[in-house]
Amino acid sequence: MVDLDKFDETLLNVIEEVFLCTLGANSTRLIYNYLESKALAKSKIPCRIDRFSEELRKLLGDNEKSILNPAYLLEKAIAQRLCAKLGLKMQLNPSIAFAEFIGKLKEEHLKLNLK
Repeated sequence: MVDLDKFDETLLNVIEEVFLCTLGANSTRLIYNYLESKALAKSKIPCRIDRFSEELRKLLGDNEKSILNPAYLLEKAIAQRLCAKLGLKMQLNPSIAFAEFIGKLKEEHLKLNLK
């Protein structure tokens, strides 16, 4: 069992929320099954967010030049919802990798909660 901090728990909850709201229960289950088959259990997503993004893009297709690619749209929705839940005002930019953005969000969250 992976020991998750508050940020990581919130991230997992947001991913689940976004998947369920945008894709529905069956597709969400299929995505998690796919990730499991790639040795990426749900509980490990926060510490392997780069791998999560990579596998999501493999599964859904990745046209890096288009901001309308499904993986980017899901990542953007996850980023927006996570910011809203944490009370942060940051925007995912297509020029920054999703994993890097999540890392910056976590740093910002930790800074604000140490004050």
